[in-house]
Amino acid sequence: MTKFIINAGKYRHPITIQKPDEQQLSSGEPSGNWLDVISCRAGIYPISGSEFFNKADTVQGEVTHQILMRYYPGIQRNMRVEFGDRIFQITSVVNFQEMNKELQLMCKELL
Repeated sequence: MTKFIINAGKYRHPITIQKPDEQQLSSGEPSGNWLDVISCRAGIYPISGSEFFNKADTVQGEVTHQILMRYYPGIQRNMRVEFGDRIFQITSVVNFQEMNKELQLMCKELL
């Protein structure tokens, strides 16, 4: 079995993980607000960048990132990551080696 050591220096970015507010407006629609779940430090690493055209012939930017953080239970795909004024939509949550020590969040930056 390999020993898993976490290098604390790679967690240099302060982030906040948020979940959608489940309250509804009087019309029955979701409120659109976000609630903070945890504030912690993480490593944010760009994986790729691309530009594409949507149906309205406008250029859209999409940047994909991997966010590494210490393990925290309950992080789900419907949550998002706030880093300063940037927002990342979580597309996948990976419990690295199933050891409950580190999470790898695959994210799409919302531009």
